Amino acid sequence: RSGMSGAPREWLLDLSGADLADEDCEAQCESKVAAARKSGRLPFHEIDLSQNRLVWQACRAIVDLGLQCQDLRVVKLSRNRLRDTAAPALARLAEECLQLEQLHLSHNELTSRGAASIIAAASLGRSRREAKGRGRTLWLRLERNRIEGTTAMLEDLWEQRVDFCEARDARQCGPRGCKRRAHVHVPYVSLQDPPGAPEDGDEAPA
Repeated sequence: RSGMSGAPREWLLDLSGADLADEDCEAQCESKVAAARKSGRLPFHEIDLSQNRLVWQACRAIVDLGLQCQDLRVVKLSRNRLRDTAAPALARLAEECLQLEQLHLSHNELTSRGAASIIAAASLGRSRREAKGRGRTLWLRLERNRIEGTTAMLEDLWEQRVDFCEARDARQCGPRGCKRRAHVHVPYVSLQDPPGAPEDGDEAPA
């Protein structure tokens, strides 16, 4: 992206690996939102909050921040401690931020209930956009969570007519496109951690 080159990288909000707990992250996000209300929309294309200690309380502030960005494309929340209590806020982001291209939620503690709600919300938001022309498929990373019965979860979503693709064809499906132009990609979703498993496991491709 032409707007995402050069220094300083004003398009990137990088708070990854900062050992942030929910209250710390919430304060940072609220200060950015307050600044946006004074000066207009925020310039961030990417928000990286991966590798912190977030559970759920900060997610509403993160979503408020994301929706204040003029052209947000990527949100990284992998390697936190996100639980299903975070899912309503994350679902709102997936549904309302229609320019979002990638949402990284791998290596967290979401179950099938939380994951399914986020997938469904992303599909719903993008279905509403179709009248204006379909945009890119959302690349939604959910591997290495606590999702049991991924096959049953996906079958249930399919029965609800949620439009997703598992991105099994690496040549035609990826972060920049889907061979059948689905609303949501859920790559590697079958790679889950069993209850009580350590955080580190076999890695999916980046």
